[in-house]
Amino acid sequence: MKSLGKKILFISSPGGHFVELLDILTSLNPDNFAVVVSGKSSYDKGDIRIIRAPQADRNLAVFRQFYFAFVCLIKERPKVIISTGAGIAVPFFVYSRILRIYTIYVETPTAIFKPTFTCRIVRWFSDRLYVRTEMLQSKVKNSIYLT
Repeated sequence: MKSLGKKILFISSPGGHFVELLDILTSLNPDNFAVVVSGKSSYDKGDIRIIRAPQADRNLAVFRQFYFAFVCLIKERPKVIISTGAGIAVPFFVYSRILRIYTIYVETPTAIFKPTFTCRIVRWFSDRLYVRTEMLQSKVKNSIYLT
């Protein structure tokens, strides 16, 4: 994992969270960011730098993700971290608070009535937290409704 001096580090799991992230990435210069994806992702475009993170589903492998997140943050030195969700976001947000890296969490639009498990954890470490429904905004303290 070689650092290229990226300013923004995007964090996502494969699948729907990653598809949401791609909507954000299309308007950015690929020289200014890198993307961390947990598990296997079939997306492989040469212009976007993908960093593969270990997959963990709420078991002891989560400790590998915490180690990976720490090493990745030290090597990459991002100014901002943006995540669209899933478990891989948690270790990055925890360490980002310690390392004073600005964090933004964008809750999935499928969370309508209650926040996801990841959202309930990372809200304590997020500088900004965006939700996609007004109903959810009333349930997540200090969240911002994103239309």
